[in-house]
Amino acid sequence: MRPVRAIENYTAVLLEPYEARLLDQKQRQPALAAERITYLADNRALEYVSSILRADRYTLTVELQGE
Repeated sequence: MRPVRAIENYTAVLLEPYEARLLDQKQRQPALAAERITYLADNRALEYVSSILRADRYTLTVELQGE
């Protein structure tokens, strides 16, 4: 099985108490929630990932191009 594409979504969130403890942060600090689904060539989902990212440790860069 070889993944050929993925869709990843990011949402700005405030850390819940248990997330803050795990990430060594104060609760209600800003963070990014990421969800990704990775697909095979026949469009079957191979992987689902849900993550909470510390806002002070990540930069999200998006490049947009026209045709």
